[in-house]
Amino acid sequence: MRKINKVGIVGAGLMGAEIACMLLFFNKYVVIKDVSSQILENALEKCKTFFLRYLKKGKLTEEEYKNKLKLLIPTLEYDDFINLDLIIEAVNENIELKTSVLKEIDVLCSKEAILATNTSGLSISQIASFLSYPQRFLGMHFFYPATIMRLVEVVKGRQTEEKIISEVLSFCKDIRKIPVVVKDTPGFLVNRILCALLLEAVKCYEEGIDIEIIDKSMIHQDIGLPVGPFSLADSLGLDVVYYTLQVLTKGYNKRFYVPDTIFKLVNQNKLGLKTNEGFYKYPKNIDNSSTENLDIAKRIMTAAVMEARDCENEGIADRKTIDLAMMAAAGFKKPPFVFAQENGI
Repeated sequence: MRKINKVGIVGAGLMGAEIACMLLFFNKYVVIKDVSSQILENALEKCKTFFLRYLKKGKLTEEEYKNKLKLLIPTLEYDDFINLDLIIEAVNENIELKTSVLKEIDVLCSKEAILATNTSGLSISQIASFLSYPQRFLGMHFFYPATIMRLVEVVKGRQTEEKIISEVLSFCKDIRKIPVVVKDTPGFLVNRILCALLLEAVKCYEEGIDIEIIDKSMIHQDIGLPVGPFSLADSLGLDVVYYTLQVLTKGYNKRFYVPDTIFKLVNQNKLGLKTNEGFYKYPKNIDNSSTENLDIAKRIMTAAVMEARDCENEGIADRKTIDLAMMAAAGFKKPPFVFAQENGI
């Protein structure tokens, strides 16, 4: 089995830069491409800042700091992509754009290179159908921020070779990630369960339950979320949540939908932290007077449990993998099947 040491990243935005920092940390050679020189410069500065923290804390020597940054090659062209082991496409979550970029890479890079898309839920098999060598293509869904979040959803398309999956799993472990292999379905695994939970939380809000009460209830030790669903949605970006819900709605019809509450916020450009207003206004005032409502919290968690069971029944992943994924990607202290067992669901 070959060892993956040379990696290309197409798309130097927030996620692309995060993936680059993480790979450099493990001494991987990284070529990062974008169409914008300013975005490339921002990515380079992000990597410098990331490793500067380690230097200042004495966790890197000056020489080690410089050597890490020497491994990063920013570029506006594909010239340096010819002999890479793995190329990760990390452009915006738009299937037409992703397909267009991957078709370019498919022609230019070595036939031996593995091609991956960092998508949160688009069809791997659909994108693969436009490529010359679909057997070497798969999904690698890193979670933001990739320098911290350990889970990677490894998504196998209909034509992805087992050898490619094995090499990517080995690579993920090499960079200290927790890879889980999931079925190629809309939203994959983690986002599907999180969106089911969020939709139930929004229903509670639309029924008149205060947002802060819901969020505070969900982080109670008996429930075990690290952050409430509305705070999480604001931090992810309501535009991202909106798009993910659209993908899930298209894939699962009436089981998922875009609530009016989210639709209105997005139309008003209230996208959460990035625009200083979403479900909350920022900077956020903490209201310690709100009290938990564990009945509401259990209702919301039950929605996550039911979606997790559907994922298991549909063969997306087994229950052990589902619980592991929700702990590693979303910080659940009581993942769905543990919560279900404890609460008799």
